[in-house]
Amino acid sequence: MSTDNLKQAEKEAAKAKKKAEKAARKAEKMKEKARRKALKDGTLKAALDEEPVDPDAPDPLRPRTEEELKVELEDLRAMVQGEIDEMREQAPDAEWDDIVKQALYEKQHGIKAEYHRPVMCEICGEHEVAEGTDYCEECLDDMKHYPFEWWQFIIPLMAVFFLVFGILLAHEGFPIYHGTAQAQSLAREGKLMSALDKYGELNGQIADGSDTYGFQYRKNQVKLLNRTGIQQFGVLDNYLEAYYPNDLNKWYNRYAQQSKERIDEYEAAYNCFEEAAQSSKDFKSLIKAYDKAMEGKDINPAFANYYRYYACLIYEQGLDTQKKYVEAIKAQGEEYESLYLPLETEIALTEKDYDKALSLCDKLEKRNVEDVYSYVYRTVAYRLKGDLKAAARACDAGLKIDGTASTLNYQRAILYLLEGDYKLASAYAEEAHANAATANNYVSACSIYSLILQQQIADKTAAIKTATGDTKEKLKSERADLKSSLESLQTEMDEYGYAVSPDVAKIIAGKKTLDEVFLKGEGDFAW
Repeated sequence: MSTDNLKQAEKEAAKAKKKAEKAARKAEKMKEKARRKALKDGTLKAALDEEPVDPDAPDPLRPRTEEELKVELEDLRAMVQGEIDEMREQAPDAEWDDIVKQALYEKQHGIKAEYHRPVMCEICGEHEVAEGTDYCEECLDDMKHYPFEWWQFIIPLMAVFFLVFGILLAHEGFPIYHGTAQAQSLAREGKLMSALDKYGELNGQIADGSDTYGFQYRKNQVKLLNRTGIQQFGVLDNYLEAYYPNDLNKWYNRYAQQSKERIDEYEAAYNCFEEAAQSSKDFKSLIKAYDKAMEGKDINPAFANYYRYYACLIYEQGLDTQKKYVEAIKAQGEEYESLYLPLETEIALTEKDYDKALSLCDKLEKRNVEDVYSYVYRTVAYRLKGDLKAAARACDAGLKIDGTASTLNYQRAILYLLEGDYKLASAYAEEAHANAATANNYVSACSIYSLILQQQIADKTAAIKTATGDTKEKLKSERADLKSSLESLQTEMDEYGYAVSPDVAKIIAGKKTLDEVFLKGEGDFAW
């Protein structure tokens, strides 16, 4: 007999021996099970009578000794190990987890003791599949409702996208596409002014007067300018004149044409208001003249009510009248948010409802994170609430967006003035004065600047009285420079026909304190 045949015979003999041992253990186990059942249901005596009992055998009901328990445990361990060895022989390459699953499967389904690895669904990978199929019943049911897989839809769309993308990229050039992607990313973040600045870098490269994708780059900018509101209508008008000189009527420029029509509506409302203001002496006469000027003309109701609200400010009408016109603007729809949200915020500040004002600031910033006036309103609301640190944070955040904004600069000057830091207050007030873009900003900035200069002069004068030598001469020189700046400011204001605000004049005269003017929410700096 060859060596291989000998090994095979030994292996078969060992396997037969194990099977015999297993059968013996099984028979013994069944016998013990029958004995325990008889003991439980009271038939133990009958079961014992069926076969003779060895008189020398130990009483089955007495407790086992430690040695007997040890022997029984050894037998149990040998039985379990034998079953494990048998399962490993049947599936020598299987993992232990698979062997355990096999044993459970056999126990649950009563199949023969053969190794079984369930086939799982190819889609979900969680459920077993019927023989001859690749998918479980749940996934098959889903596919009846959705017979196509997602990639079958997306691949054609991607193919079309890359085709168009390739054509446009080749035609317009990668720098324009890349710059536009950056600009639109800023726009999605709500940074409208930064997006417009980025587009401004591309305008000279975008193809003009053609039916190419260049019109879409232009349209993106027009949309951004519209979102910033009427504050940018002048910029938008200039943009349309520069880049749509002769082709606003083309079908692909329809959006730009509608924007131009909106600007014309705004200008029409302004022209009627200007005409009415020339012949009016009070609020009622102005409104009456304004309504008459608009008769027979197609005037946008939102813009018409905006100028009625403006008339309320000119003639210092009550908040109820102001609210009436703001609500009329709001009734025209959300497309006028940039017009009515700032007005609602100003009314909330006037009513000293600072929490509402801050909530409206959130809405303004949601529309445009770089809306400078949202930071102005937020600064004022926190200042009048008495939270000067929060006011400073809001103001500094706005100055990071636009460091030249006059309103933000004089608001920061007020905060430093309240802290007693006249040097920094003076620097911000001077910046506010230099960049004032409206009459109101100019008067406010000049008033703050004048107040700070006079306070600095007073401090220098007091210091000179106790100083000596070089220190005294230096203080005199600094005071002279301050006086020169103050005289230049006063001369400039006189030439323009303006004077410092009445409340600031009272501070200078010693009739009011800084807190009364800047922290009470009343008078010239109510907000």
